[in-house]
Amino acid sequence: MKILFLLLIFPFALFSQIKNDNPKSGINPAKSISSDLLNIKIGNQTWMTKNLDVTHFRNGDSIKQVKTDKEWVECAKKQIPAWCYYNNDPVSGKKNGILYNWFAVNDPRGLAPKGYKIPNEDDWSKLINFLGGESVAAPKMRYGKLWGDSLLVLTSKGNFGAIPTGWRKYTDEKIEFINNGSYWWSANAQTPKIAWTRYLVIKANEVRSYCYDKGSGLSVRCLKVER
Repeated sequence: MKILFLLLIFPFALFSQIKNDNPKSGINPAKSISSDLLNIKIGNQTWMTKNLDVTHFRNGDSIKQVKTDKEWVECAKKQIPAWCYYNNDPVSGKKNGILYNWFAVNDPRGLAPKGYKIPNEDDWSKLINFLGGESVAAPKMRYGKLWGDSLLVLTSKGNFGAIPTGWRKYTDEKIEFINNGSYWWSANAQTPKIAWTRYLVIKANEVRSYCYDKGSGLSVRCLKVER
C-alpha cells in the first residue's frame, strides 16, 4: 500500500512548486501600466500568465502602433520601436496581447513594467529545465483547446497560460502574419540583425529556440525581478 501511495502522489510533486497567492483564483494582479497582468510562480521564478499589451514605455513615452505592412517594413529598416495587433485586429489584442518588434523590446526606456524584465536566454532555460527540458516542456506551458491536442497536463489558468497567438514574420523578402503557435522574444540578440526567441507550435511537445529578424513582431512575456 505504501508503494501504491507513493506512485499516486509522485506525478503531482513537480506541480506542487507552481504557486500563486490570490485566495480566490490563486493569481495576483501585477501592479503595472498593462491591463490585468497576472503572476504565477514556477520553480523559483515568477512569470506573468499573459502576454504583454503595453503601448507605452516605462517612462511614459508612447510606442508607435503600426497598421500596415508598409509602415512595419519602414520601422524595421529604420529600427523604430513598434507594435501591432495580430492581423491588425484589436479584438485579437484583447485576448492575446500585442506583437512587438525587437527594437521595442530592447529600447532603454524600458518595455517591461516596473518590477519586471524581459527574460533573457538564461531565464527561459531555467523555466524550461524546471518543466522537464525542451523536448517535453511545451504541454506544461499550454492553455486551452486551440493547440489541437488532448494532453491535459497543467492545461489550466494556473500555469504559464500559453495560447496560440501567432506572430508577424519579417525578412528582407517577405512580411506576413503566421498563426501556428506562440512566439516570444528573448532579451538576447545574436547579431545586429537577429535576436533569440522561444516558441511553441501546435501539436508539438517541444519548446523551440531560434533567431528571427529583429523587425519581426512577436509576443513578450515578462518575468518578475526578484529582490
